[in-house]
Amino acid sequence: MSNKEKFYSTVNILVRAYLNNTLAHGRCSACAVGNIIADSLGVTIQLPDLDWSEGVPYWNRVFVTAKFYGPHRENRLHEGYGILTQVKVASNYMGEAKFQIDSTGYTWQQLARIENVFETTPLDEADRMFEGLMRVVDVLTDIHQMDLEECKTAKKLFVV
Repeated sequence: MSNKEKFYSTVNILVRAYLNNTLAHGRCSACAVGNIIADSLGVTIQLPDLDWSEGVPYWNRVFVTAKFYGPHRENRLHEGYGILTQVKVASNYMGEAKFQIDSTGYTWQQLARIENVFETTPLDEADRMFEGLMRVVDVLTDIHQMDLEECKTAKKLFVV
């Protein structure tokens, strides 16, 4: 599959998730990466029930850490855009987690970039979901080396 085909294939997964309301911030089964992995595994996501019929999303154990902020536990990626350093990667990129990640055709580092920009979209954004997806398209544009026109075309697909 060419970069352009893979780019649009992934964008279309996210467009469907956005339009079908199967996309959710902070939910490993239904975030941007969760939808990409679910699609590659042929798994259907149905909100509010976020459990995959095939099992739990192991992929997040590779590059997500749990930190505590006050009384609430939040999943946070390591700071920074681009390559994320994660001490758990070597030990967790195996078994079902590796299978789920590898099924997408992306590296764990590429999925970490997607996850990072989607989940770190500021909470005060008027339409956080939409803004997060626009940031994901920017990352996909970089990963697949698309030009700005392709990026603009892809972003228009999210507007109903």
